[in-house]
Amino acid sequence: MKDQILLIGCGNLGRLLLQVWHKKRCSVSVFDKRKNVKDLLNNKISNVRFFQNIIDINFDEFSIIVFCIKPQDSKKLFYDISKFINKEHILVSLVAGLEINTIKNCFKKTNNIIRGMPNIFCGVMKSSTAIFSSYKLSKTVKRKIDNLFSLLGVNLWLNKENEINFFTAMFGGGPAYFFYFLNVILRIAKNHGIPKKKAEKLLKNLLAGSLEFTNQNELSFSKLISLVTSKGGTTEEAIKHFEENENFFRLFSQGIEKATLKSRKINKSLN
Repeated sequence: MKDQILLIGCGNLGRLLLQVWHKKRCSVSVFDKRKNVKDLLNNKISNVRFFQNIIDINFDEFSIIVFCIKPQDSKKLFYDISKFINKEHILVSLVAGLEINTIKNCFKKTNNIIRGMPNIFCGVMKSSTAIFSSYKLSKTVKRKIDNLFSLLGVNLWLNKENEINFFTAMFGGGPAYFFYFLNVILRIAKNHGIPKKKAEKLLKNLLAGSLEFTNQNELSFSKLISLVTSKGGTTEEAIKHFEENENFFRLFSQGIEKATLKSRKINKSLN
């Protein structure tokens, strides 16, 4: 029998999750108070049960409850729902910054409490997702969560909760860093006279080709770089400049460190 999943909150991330899980034939119902969300879902996804009132939900029907809501809305909603939760329920929080202990203070009856951190690529099933629980989960519970989030991409179970801060900075923000780098190349291409639309097509093709080439050649990134870099050639000249005094590496590392510190500050304010 399939696990019945209740997705609480169906904003931008929630809709991405719902689309993938629904496509993969998971049994998912949605709770969201906003009527416009219900109308939007009815137009895009068929046969999804939708609840707007907590009192209409029979929580005993659901084994996995996924919280995909804003941090400022979370604690009140947790307390409203807590009286319906029993020790068998598996609770998965995708609420940014909210720690396990804070969640546990709201839900006393279950230790099946898990944090997840997917990124925006979950909508195309290419997410890099962190998963963590400070409680000893049964193999069955762990397998259920692993299977559910594997549908979104690649998972990593973290050993310590504070590792989520770096993961958020690195992989949560990762899509934006790639887009930022592509935008830098786009600006350079435009400065050299390539029309914007043509440059965008060339860059998308470059990105797609890089991914395809990487998948077909199971080599380290260093080895892949050497395949493109001829001795004494133009690419080697650019790479040498990037690596000079490790400026490129240092700049990027500092950016990730700033994002990690920001994540810690957000955690502190919420917990």
